[in-house]
Amino acid sequence: MVLTKSQLKVYRAAYNRLPDDVDAASETLEHERGHVATIRGALRIIKDHDADDYLGLFLLHRHFGCASGSVFVERRYTPRKGHASVLVTKGEPAGEATRISPHRFAVASNGKVQPLEFTTDAAVATAYRRFAGDPQLARDVGRYLAERGVSPMLGLGIYVRTGRMSRATSVFLEETLHKDRSSVVHVLPRLPREVGRAIPTLWTFGDSPVGCCLGRCIAYCSGHGGVGVGYCGHRRTGSHNICV
Repeated sequence: MVLTKSQLKVYRAAYNRLPDDVDAASETLEHERGHVATIRGALRIIKDHDADDYLGLFLLHRHFGCASGSVFVERRYTPRKGHASVLVTKGEPAGEATRISPHRFAVASNGKVQPLEFTTDAAVATAYRRFAGDPQLARDVGRYLAERGVSPMLGLGIYVRTGRMSRATSVFLEETLHKDRSSVVHVLPRLPREVGRAIPTLWTFGDSPVGCCLGRCIAYCSGHGGVGVGYCGHRRTGSHNICV
């Protein structure tokens, strides 16, 4: 995907309008009456379009401000020989961002999709082609979120990845490096006991819904807006459901 100058201008404006404090974004959503039912309803729409195997509902927020002419891209990186690969998201000049596919989106009431973050992951490229091939999905989700009054709070996110990161037992733990203005995702066998406040940021339809919940939280964040290190984890399995 290549963005024109006008698209980059729109992209930067849209990205910089996102909340830069995930705590505030979460609290805003939680104060919305019926937000849990809203999440369930959006997940049903995704499920009805047979897209729940790659697409979830995303809490709109950002890690850093977007500079002019740049985009935020997730790339796979191996720190050193023998070290597990990580995913690093960082702003970079749009001209250097080749073979990228969007994986996080804002959705307007008419179904227009605004990409927010991109990745070089091949599994996302395949999933994005499916997503782009079903424009009615975005229209249905966009209209629903607008009717519920949460378009500024919730969007869509492609959560599949290739290789080890696709395994169902993996936990993705994202470390926000404020000094380097980058976010690093470490793939771990399980979630560390102490992560700080766990804030759900990505939900998808659950394999085995429990009780009143019709989905599961597969991502959460903590502390992005503050000083120091914040974390996000992307969970593939377990019984952590949408009871926020």
